[in-house]
Amino acid sequence: MSKRSSGSTGFYNSKARSLVGMAQRLVEAFDGEVPGAMEDLVTLPGVGRKTANVVRSVALGLPGLPVDTHVLRLSRRLGITDETDPVKVEYVLNAMIPAAERGGFSLRMILHGRRTCFARKPNCGACVLADFCPSAGTGEPRPLAKSSIQRGERNNDSRRRIAEPIALSTSRKRTAKSSRGVPS
Repeated sequence: MSKRSSGSTGFYNSKARSLVGMAQRLVEAFDGEVPGAMEDLVTLPGVGRKTANVVRSVALGLPGLPVDTHVLRLSRRLGITDETDPVKVEYVLNAMIPAAERGGFSLRMILHGRRTCFARKPNCGACVLADFCPSAGTGEPRPLAKSSIQRGERNNDSRRRIAEPIALSTSRKRTAKSSRGVPS
């Protein structure tokens, strides 16, 4: 393992030890196969519930709802829960979200938290959830880019509006990779 391959994530030595330990544990305990059960995943060095949920939802196609700082913050702001513990928030959300949709729901919450509902100054003026968000208006209004909202074209299909950032994110990654000469 080179410092370059895991150095960008910070804590190089700790991450390197966890990756080597995780690989050894996968070989010894699971015959080199990534387990699907949450109980097994969290026994791997460096793997907690959030990482286990990402592996389940993204890599294995199993139900998993990763609760990061954005999901935690938005769940509270939207009035879904008052819990501050990520595990308790995960259980609350799991009871509300169909199993097959949990990974996508988490990703949409994360992207919304990164792009609109910022921790210190949420951009409520550009928020597609502002009509029913109990915290709407707590952030400073920011100028909006030219959008359908500015032109008064409010689309009531909230699924499409929340899913659009995912499509934009994916196309931006492809564009960035292709501009560096990396095939997409």
